Formats: sequence, structure tokens, C-alpha cells
Amino acid sequence: RALLAAALLVLGLEAAAGSLVLDRLGLARLAPPLACGAWLELTAEAIGGDPQWLTVPVGLTLLAVVELTRAQRRRAGTPLDQQLRLLDHTGMLLVVGAALVQTVTSAASYGLVAGLLGVGLCGWGAVTRVRRRVVVGSATLLLALFGMIAVPVARLVPQFHGAALWIALTAVGMALVAVAVSLEQGRARLASAVGRLDRLLQGWE
Repeated sequence: RALLAAALLVLGLEAAAGSLVLDRLGLARLAPPLACGAWLELTAEAIGGDPQWLTVPVGLTLLAVVELTRAQRRRAGTPLDQQLRLLDHTGMLLVVGAALVQTVTSAASYGLVAGLLGVGLCGWGAVTRVRRRVVVGSATLLLALFGMIAVPVARLVPQFHGAALWIALTAVGMALVAVAVSLEQGRARLASAVGRLDRLLQGWE
């Protein structure tokens, strides 16, 4: 297994070097899958019950391949197609999906991982000027924050009984009403912020 991982890594490095020497981006697209294969071979025993050892590297590999394809098509003057955008969305989902699910099913602390991955997607979208990456990263960050708050509350509610249960439910309901009222009051400001963000992202893919 170690020899196979080493061979895949060497092949990936050779593909990257060959793309630089020959100035061929198509050859560079072989490097991320080969490097990902080497990583998966090295960590196959460590994957265990945590799917992020698998999903995050595969998602990053897809994002790298998409970005290299975008660069190649920009150089050739070829427009992007729907399949490439679908592959981009698939890569982003693989990167953040496992952490979001584990926030609900395993521990709220996975929300920190999901939030960091969301911030990373936002940064990646800003660097590459791709609107959908910023949107997915922002949505991931919001979902992670919501999960970190809602999941512990939902797990605490069954521990209350009798009057304490009704008091807890009333407190949660009042908190939700307060959030809804604040969102309603800030709707105009939110619409203005969205408009400014849309103008800022104008011209992005």
C-alpha cells in the first residue's frame, strides 16, 4: 500500500511538472486525482467511521480539476458548460457535506469544522471570482452556526419534565420569535446589503 501511494504521488508530481514544462493544462488535470489516490491509500486504515477522510480530499480534487479546466477553457476561449458547473457543485458538497451531517448526528463541535470549510469556500470563490462558491460557502457557515446552536438545545429539551419542559419550550419559542422580529425589522437593511453584494459580485461567474 505504501509503495502504491508513493507511485501515485510520483506520477502526480510528474504530471504537474510536465504541465509546467510543456505548458499543457490538460496534463495538469491528472495531478490532483493521482495525489488524491495517494492520500486515500495512505489513510485507508485511518478513515474508520469518519467520512471526512474520504469526502474532503475527493471534493478538493474535483474543485482543483474544475479550476484547471476553467483555466484551460479561458485560454482557448471556450465557454463553460453545465456539466462543469455541476461538477463544481458536487465538489463543494463533498467538502462540506460530511461535517454538516455530523454536526446533527454526532457532535455540535463538527459545526466548527463545517464553518471553517465554509469560510475556505468563500475565500476560494473570492480568489477565483466565482459567485456560486461564495454563496455555498456562506450558506455552509450559516448552517453550521445554526446547527451548533439548535442541536444542543434539541438534545436538552427531552431532559426537562413537567413545568420545566413547558418553561424551556416557551423560552425557545420566545427566542425564535425575537429572531423573526429582528429579521423582519432588518429586512430593508438586509435587502440593501444583498443589493450591494450583488453589485460587488457583478461580472463574476
